[in-house]
Amino acid sequence: MNDLNRPDLEGELRNHYQTMGVGSSRELVARTSAAIDRAPTRRSPRLVPLGWLRLPTLPRRTAVAALAILALVVLAVTAAPLWFGQANPVGPASPIPTGSATPLPTSTLASIVPGHFTPDPSLQLAEASASALGRMRSGGAWMVMGEGFCTIADPTGDICRTPWPSSDTQPPAVFVLDKKHAWTITLGPGSVIRGQGLPWDHLTAVVNRTVDGGASWQAASVPGDYSNSQLAIAFTDPLAGYLIATPHDGASSATVLTTSDGGSSWRVVATVHLHDGSPGAELAASDGSTIWAGAQLEATINHPVLAVSRDRGRTWSEVTLPGLAGLWGGDGMIEALGPPVFVNPSVGFFTVRGLNSEAQVFGTRDGGRTWTRENMPAGLVLTNPTGYSNGLATVDFIDADRWVAATDSAILSTGDGGKTWTGGKPLGLPAGRFVKLVFLDAENGLGLFQPTDGTGTYLYRTWNGGISWQIGAV
Repeated sequence: MNDLNRPDLEGELRNHYQTMGVGSSRELVARTSAAIDRAPTRRSPRLVPLGWLRLPTLPRRTAVAALAILALVVLAVTAAPLWFGQANPVGPASPIPTGSATPLPTSTLASIVPGHFTPDPSLQLAEASASALGRMRSGGAWMVMGEGFCTIADPTGDICRTPWPSSDTQPPAVFVLDKKHAWTITLGPGSVIRGQGLPWDHLTAVVNRTVDGGASWQAASVPGDYSNSQLAIAFTDPLAGYLIATPHDGASSATVLTTSDGGSSWRVVATVHLHDGSPGAELAASDGSTIWAGAQLEATINHPVLAVSRDRGRTWSEVTLPGLAGLWGGDGMIEALGPPVFVNPSVGFFTVRGLNSEAQVFGTRDGGRTWTRENMPAGLVLTNPTGYSNGLATVDFIDADRWVAATDSAILSTGDGGKTWTGGKPLGLPAGRFVKLVFLDAENGLGLFQPTDGTGTYLYRTWNGGISWQIGAV
């Protein structure tokens, strides 16, 4: 420890011995000891016990001599090139990816950087296997991993897992409000699908709900038979929710149901058929009374690209998006890549794949009364779901201005609402593509990744804005 009334001892030693003639280490230690013995004696402060470790109090001269010898050993190693010359010069360091992202923790880097220890890949794949990834309405993310329901509420949190209901290992539809409240739709008793239509086909629905993060689940039957339909569910708070059954038959109407008791009971509020067909099944709610339905991909049916109800599902109207007037969803035309995403009741985004697989993102800043086409990275197109062509696979919206996009070969981000994009090829990934991204903030994100070998989809996680990725939940 340095004397508080004296300049730094190591600095004095370094300055002195860099100019000293080279001799043996024994001579250096002898000279140091003699110099210390000639120095005036000062009272040294006693060392304070640190927890269970109690450091002994040493005589001043003995302690300082020991420190001096230790300093000389360090100096001999660090200053060896100055004293004896550098036999093997070191080349320039390997470049590190630039950007504003915070570097990964050492423990994370050990499993990502080539050449470091990596656990058994087969165990990693089994642990990281995931079939769904989404954003909770309250923030954070949810996942379906095997037969488990998983959530992460904030960037610094751990991923929590609980089992799905025993009847619901692969739910057709999921909505997660927050880390405590979640709902799934599964097929009810007597359901027969992929048949010949009525009267042979039947589709009844059961809504499973949890209010304790999946520790327990309750089931409620949904009234009605929705043969040849696609189901979706959305909630605005723990009590108020919506369910839509959208038919795969263009001549039929969609059925809209609501609940005001958290999903314990459901009632039909409307059957809807608009000019361009029934509303689609990409369902979202932006506030307590406004719900949206985007057009999913269909084989033989038309839907409005986007439809809206501002009276809790009773009446609906088509939304005209810039450049898409006169077009419809389904039948190979326009496909919604998920429901509209609202980061608050006023600001929302809606992503579709156009006629040429072009990425088109529409945004609103007034609760959906007007929409504009947003700026996406130039020259990128949406990946074909059945192939691995280069292009934009998925987009995630952190807030009004910060967005992240994934391609087969790069992670791109913008902090100014799409005016400029930056990014590059990420580390730690095999060949393949992201099919879903959810970023909790600009640095911490989750991705559902599909390798090119088609073995499944797996959860990956990043702590540095997408520069590097690690497989698994932790």
